[in-house]
Amino acid sequence: MTTRPGKFHSVYHHTLAHELAHVYTLSNRVSETPVALAAAHLYFSELTQGDAKCSSDELMAETAEYLQFYLKSGGYWGSCPHLPHMATSEAITVVREAFQGQMPRWFYDTFQDSGGNLDYEAIWEAVRGMADRRSRRVAVYQLQNSFGGYCASHQVNEFLVGSRNLDIVQSWVLDAGQPWVDGGCDGTAAAPDGEPDADPVAAGATASVRIVARKLAGGRIEFGLQQRGPDDAWDDRRLPTVRFFPPTARLGRWLASSPLELAVGEVRIVARKLANGKVEFGLRQRQGDDTWSDNRLPGVRYFPTTAGVNRWLASSALTLTTPQPTNQDTSETPPSSTSPGSTSCIYCGYF
Repeated sequence: MTTRPGKFHSVYHHTLAHELAHVYTLSNRVSETPVALAAAHLYFSELTQGDAKCSSDELMAETAEYLQFYLKSGGYWGSCPHLPHMATSEAITVVREAFQGQMPRWFYDTFQDSGGNLDYEAIWEAVRGMADRRSRRVAVYQLQNSFGGYCASHQVNEFLVGSRNLDIVQSWVLDAGQPWVDGGCDGTAAAPDGEPDADPVAAGATASVRIVARKLAGGRIEFGLQQRGPDDAWDDRRLPTVRFFPPTARLGRWLASSPLELAVGEVRIVARKLANGKVEFGLRQRQGDDTWSDNRLPGVRYFPTTAGVNRWLASSALTLTTPQPTNQDTSETPPSSTSPGSTSCIYCGYF
């Protein structure tokens, strides 16, 4: 539909088109193909690059407004310092395809390999990295019937309604890999070729480990762990399922990987972005009372902004020991979910 408003009423037509676009894109039941709208939400979320001055919802609505009325410039586009002052042709194409119920070509260009296979981990990583919490929840809902559906729909529902069962939500948000049936429902992604099996936990064991990280072409930082072997050489990199640090991460906010099993028990890699652009890395270890330790910070732990793409860098070594079991009776006093170093809260990690 093309509208030709009169001179004195054009502002109302613009406002109406803009607000109806919000209703269409943020509603859970209007579109017959909500997955296409979820893809558009992902596109505009990545377009903002985490800039607080940019609203992905407003950018999408203003782009939809452009489909009806030619705009010389847009207020919301113009508020983003790194974007043009009007909707780009790619953004217009994404909105047009999504509103027509078609998956935007951008989605396949971004998440599909040369063999036509979707990277479900990358899609889920993009969903987790959405800066706007409302858009993220809408995208999670709109993706519920896609890619074979969610493996654990009850966990999705608990996340969407803000369940108080934080352990369940935390497990689904951070510990597990991608959540769709088509990607496999074993709870974790397949280990990369050559990755050693998990070591059994041995009492009194010690391990010397170091964190390794590299910058990827898209700006994300991939991190893993290496353990020193008996011959004093570092073994192959061990890569947790959740292991990508997004460029849109908030300053000073610790994000946690999924656990890795070592001879000394479970560990997690933690990372946060600093004001100078560097990323600081550390480790947390699961304790005998099943809580996570405070951050263990190696001496060399800062990932530089000048790092080359695909070049692995290593931290200095940390020595870990098997945690001592505790016999404390916790039947009357449940453990706090906000203790220092704990990641058992819905707003920790990526959310």
